[in-house]
Amino acid sequence: MNMFRSYDFQRAGALVDRALNLPAVDIESS
Repeated sequence: MNMFRSYDFQRAGALVDRALNLPAVDIESS
Protein backbone atom coordinates (compact mmCIF):
# COMPACT_ATOMS: atom_id res chain seq x y z
CA MET A 1 0.00 0.00 0.00
CA ASN A 2 2.86 2.37 0.79
CA MET A 3 4.31 1.87 -2.69
CA PHE A 4 0.96 2.60 -4.35
CA ARG A 5 0.49 5.70 -2.24
CA SER A 6 3.98 6.90 -3.12
CA TYR A 7 3.28 6.44 -6.83
CA ASP A 8 -0.05 8.28 -6.55
CA PHE A 9 1.64 11.14 -4.71
CA GLN A 10 4.37 11.32 -7.35
CA ARG A 11 1.72 11.52 -10.07
CA ALA A 12 -0.15 14.29 -8.29
CA GLY A 13 3.11 16.13 -7.65
CA ALA A 14 3.99 15.99 -11.35
CA LEU A 15 0.59 17.42 -12.31
CA VAL A 16 0.86 20.20 -9.74
CA ASP A 17 4.42 20.96 -10.81
CA ARG A 18 3.29 21.24 -14.43
CA ALA A 19 0.31 23.43 -13.53
CA LEU A 20 2.54 25.78 -11.52
CA ASN A 21 5.37 25.78 -14.05
CA LEU A 22 3.29 26.65 -17.11
CA PRO A 23 1.85 29.93 -15.74
CA ALA A 24 5.25 30.83 -14.27
CA VAL A 25 6.88 30.52 -17.69
CA ASP A 26 4.02 32.46 -19.27
CA ILE A 27 4.43 35.34 -16.81
CA GLU A 28 8.21 35.40 -17.24
CA SER A 29 7.82 35.45 -21.03
CA SER A 30 5.41 38.37 -20.98
